Amino acid sequence: MTNASDLLNIVCQVRDELTTVAGVNVVVGFAPSLWAALSPSNQPEDLADFSDMEANGIRLRAAQHDMWVWLHGASTGSVLDAALQAKRTLAGSAELVAEQQSFGYGASQDLTGFEDGTENPPIDEAPAVISLPASSPAAGASIALLQRWVHDLDAFAQMDEDTKERVVGRTLVGSVEFDDNPPRAHVERVVVEDDDGEEREIFRRSTAFGGASEHGLMFVGFSGDPTLMRVMLQNMIGQEDGVTDYLTDISTASASAWYVVPTLEQLRR
Repeated sequence: MTNASDLLNIVCQVRDELTTVAGVNVVVGFAPSLWAALSPSNQPEDLADFSDMEANGIRLRAAQHDMWVWLHGASTGSVLDAALQAKRTLAGSAELVAEQQSFGYGASQDLTGFEDGTENPPIDEAPAVISLPASSPAAGASIALLQRWVHDLDAFAQMDEDTKERVVGRTLVGSVEFDDNPPRAHVERVVVEDDDGEEREIFRRSTAFGGASEHGLMFVGFSGDPTLMRVMLQNMIGQEDGVTDYLTDISTASASAWYVVPTLEQLRR
């Protein structure tokens, strides 16, 4: 069995090897339970492995794995080469049990045609948004929420444009948010405000997946506060007030997981 020190060294090796693959970026995350075993002194507070969330007939299915390696780049061939290299390097320490290829769609759009990530903070402000604060034992690391949403695009296609826009809460063209959204509009359910009425931000980076028979969104959200993303999920399924997100009528969360994404310095230390 690989011990903690050896596994972390191997993960660092994966990252170092893949930086030689042109145009491929690497993100590595660990299940909260595994990270607690690997680095007990750097364990984020109030974070456990994802378990099913269910309310009002909506179920967010858990699919928690020990480790998550996300490879992304402009060239499908380069990403494949990187994936094969990572699998070889991790052989004997980790077994590949799930794999999902995805792709960019349109101009940063979801398969529904709506732009994704419009509420993201400016890129220069993102590190402060996604990093755990200095007071945290894992200061500097980020918490990632990974979800696989399967869309019913046939049902969505039957809606007229006005209905589609009210489901999301923004215009299809220009992505302008409405002032009078219904309570079930997606933007109304996922916006969480602080005591001063300011929106609390996360950083989203999502991609499309699938083909003609099954398709949807691979959602990735990063935050320095896992409670914030947990509240967003609770709001989507109406756990507290019974009001559900319109998007849950046409999309199903088939897999969900939490991951601790340490900094390179934390990994090496």
